[in-house]
Amino acid sequence: MAIFLPKQELNNSLLALIKDAKKELIIISPYIGVNKERVLSDANYKEARKFLNALLAQQSNHKLEVKIVFRKNGFYGDFMKNITAEDLELLMKFSNIRISYLTDLHTKIYINEKHTIASSMNLLDSSISNSEEFGVLSKTKRGRKESYERILFEYRNEILNRSELVFEKTPHYERRAWFKLKSDYVESKVSLDTLSQRLEQLELGDSKSGFCIITGNRIPFNPKFPIGDLSNVRYEDYRNRKTFYCHLTGESNENISFASPILDWV
Repeated sequence: MAIFLPKQELNNSLLALIKDAKKELIIISPYIGVNKERVLSDANYKEARKFLNALLAQQSNHKLEVKIVFRKNGFYGDFMKNITAEDLELLMKFSNIRISYLTDLHTKIYINEKHTIASSMNLLDSSISNSEEFGVLSKTKRGRKESYERILFEYRNEILNRSELVFEKTPHYERRAWFKLKSDYVESKVSLDTLSQRLEQLELGDSKSGFCIITGNRIPFNPKFPIGDLSNVRYEDYRNRKTFYCHLTGESNENISFASPILDWV
């Protein structure tokens, strides 16, 4: 049976869902951002701090399979605008995790092996601490045909299958002795990583010069605002232009945009 969750009950239930996950934790949220300085220091974000602590507590649990899906805006959008670099670094430290994105995702679903919460709330500090949100709690199971649980179960699988994988780390086990029935956990290995390079580029910040995506002139490197002085540029000169300049290399390319200013990001 589905249960309606108003704001505070939603926070409590979602927090419990993350803490109680033993085998599976799926977070489908367009925007993710709880690993922020204000969450750690500002009393107004104490609710979000609980979620950050719950995630940190699960990092080393190699038995827990974690799957994250967040949003990429538009066909050429940069998904880094929808999840903070700090949150990516936090998630990449999990022992057993798959991180992926889905273009124009708007769905919010949170799942462990026992319960599923479909909600209006992003896993975002401002949403958790300040916004008026709601959710619907149900059991995680296939259920009867045409039942709410069955439809939601199949929908979550559709999202996972359609999303594009950008990072994967899996646990590796080894039987240390012939008489042991179970293998021992040895380590977790990264099998796919398209995130580290992007994080390194963001960390460069103003210490490296880049190129204005419109004029191609040298400017401070800042992927969040890759445009320089346009006071001497006429709108007529570039309004119909089909190519712009990569903010990192200065190379001209038709896929460059304000949302995706670096070639590696498109």
